[in-house]
Amino acid sequence: MRASMVRSLLVGTLALAMIPATQAVAQGGRGGGPRMAERQKALVERVTKELSLTGEKAETVSKILMAEVTKRQEKMAEMRESGGFSRDAMMALNDALTKGTNKELGSVLSEAELAKYQDVRAAWQLEQRRPGGRPNLD
Repeated sequence: MRASMVRSLLVGTLALAMIPATQAVAQGGRGGGPRMAERQKALVERVTKELSLTGEKAETVSKILMAEVTKRQEKMAEMRESGGFSRDAMMALNDALTKGTNKELGSVLSEAELAKYQDVRAAWQLEQRRPGGRPNLD
């Protein structure tokens, strides 16, 4: 009887402990949702500044980069719902989105600007990662 009480308390405690984690994932935790959009906006600002973009060109680049995050969120949601959410699938999705974005940006930016954008983005992505490969969510 005592073992069953301890077991019940343990199961109840574990269930309560999982609620915040479940809510975080449902609300776009682990870098999804609003955080992903915020980070993308930070990238847009950095790219605009470092490439000295102004006017219509800056606006077009911003739209392309923000559309990428929207596409990523939609595709990741589809993957989760279909049960096809794996590391390999996510990496393939990211590669496809990056190539598509680079192609779109290539129609707006000069060759030199596109090369600089790719350098800026690579540096930014490294800064967004913590040691051990986990995204920086702070």
